[in-house]
Amino acid sequence: MSANEENESPEMTRMRERVRASAPAFPLDGADALFGAVQGAVARETGLAAKLRAARTPVRIAIGLGVGAVVAALAALLMVRPDVAIYPRGRFVAELAALATLLAVAIVVALRPVHRPPLPTMRARVLDLAALLAVVVVAVLPQVLDFHFDLGVALLTGCACLSMGTAAGAAQYGILRVLDRGAPGSRLAAAAAGGLTANLFLHIHCPAGDPRHTLLGHVGASVVLIAFAAWTALRRGDR
Repeated sequence: MSANEENESPEMTRMRERVRASAPAFPLDGADALFGAVQGAVARETGLAAKLRAARTPVRIAIGLGVGAVVAALAALLMVRPDVAIYPRGRFVAELAALATLLAVAIVVALRPVHRPPLPTMRARVLDLAALLAVVVVAVLPQVLDFHFDLGVALLTGCACLSMGTAAGAAQYGILRVLDRGAPGSRLAAAAAGGLTANLFLHIHCPAGDPRHTLLGHVGASVVLIAFAAWTALRRGDR
C-alpha cells in the first residue's frame, strides 16, 4: 500500500476501488499517481477563497454583482460627476442600465458552472466585443460639459481616469477569478466584467467630454483588463 492510500479518506478509497474494478487493465501506479494528485489538489483547497469557490453558483453570482454595486455606489456617494444635476436623467439612467446589464451577463458567463456545456467560443467573443463596444459608445457620445482639453491635459487627466478605472475594474476581475471554478472562457468574461465595472465607476464620476480623454482613460481601462486576460490565457493555454 502506498503512502497516498494510507492517508486517504474513506470516500477516496471507495473511488479508487471503483476505478480498479471498472478498469482492471489501468496501470495501478498510474492510478496511484492520479489519486495522489487529486488528493493534493483537494488538500490545497482551504481558506476563504476555497470556501467562496465552493459556494453555490447563485451565491457566487450575487457576490460578483455585489462588487459592481459597491463600486458604483462608492462613485455615486463619494465622487459623483459635477454635472449630474444637469445631465439628462433619462439618458444617464439608460447608459448606466446598458453597462450594468452587460456587466450582469458577463458575471454570469464568468461564473458558469463547469458541469454545464461550455459556452460556444463565438458567443463568448461576441460578449467581449459587445462589452468593449458599449464602453466606446458611452465614451464618444457628446457630454453635457462638452469642452475640449489641450492635448497635454487630455493625456494627463486621461491617465488619471485610466488608473482609477483600472483599479476599480481589477477589483471586480480579481474577485471573479477567485470565484471561478475553471470554466472555459471564464477569464476573458471576467475581464469584460472588470472593464464594464471600471466604466460604470468612471461614467458616474467623470464629466469630461473630450474623446481623447475618454478613449484613453475610460475605454483604455477595459482594453488593459481584456488584454491582460488574453495574454494570461494564451500563456496558460486557456480558451
